[in-house]
Amino acid sequence: MLDKRRIIVIIGTLLVVVMIVVAFSSVFLPPSQPKSNVTPTPGAQVQATVTPPAITYDKEKRAKAAALLAHKEPLPLPEQALKEALSKETNPLHTSSYVFISYVPKQDAFQAEIHTMKINTAKDETIAWFRSKGFSEESICNLPVIFSINRQNAEKLRAFDIVFSPLAPGC
Repeated sequence: MLDKRRIIVIIGTLLVVVMIVVAFSSVFLPPSQPKSNVTPTPGAQVQATVTPPAITYDKEKRAKAAALLAHKEPLPLPEQALKEALSKETNPLHTSSYVFISYVPKQDAFQAEIHTMKINTAKDETIAWFRSKGFSEESICNLPVIFSINRQNAEKLRAFDIVFSPLAPGC
């Protein structure tokens, strides 16, 4: 009889412990998300939040940049040799607080990433750097040199309604 009593006490104690654990777990654990039985229908439209671009690119200049990348004009022989020499150097080719200049082999073009809100200063520095290497203004356009702005500065420029050209001035 004593053994039956101990078994009942042990079972009762276990049940109380289980109920306490369940009660505390429902209080301290976040509620589970209900599962939905709804399946999307094919062709259903999903709305997504789209962040507007930080800056607006000049459509005509962007199209011209794409055309320059697709159909490169031949460079004069001395400048072609300069381009080939630069393309073999380690990136970045030039860095400053305004711009990072790199050669992009896949596009066979030069990338000038602007790291300042002073766009014209960065572009002027880039052109001066290429001129110091021996390139003419026309060849700078035909290399081509494509400009972009890093995300941080593009975000800062959002409020100014900048229309940005990816090309050097005069191209």
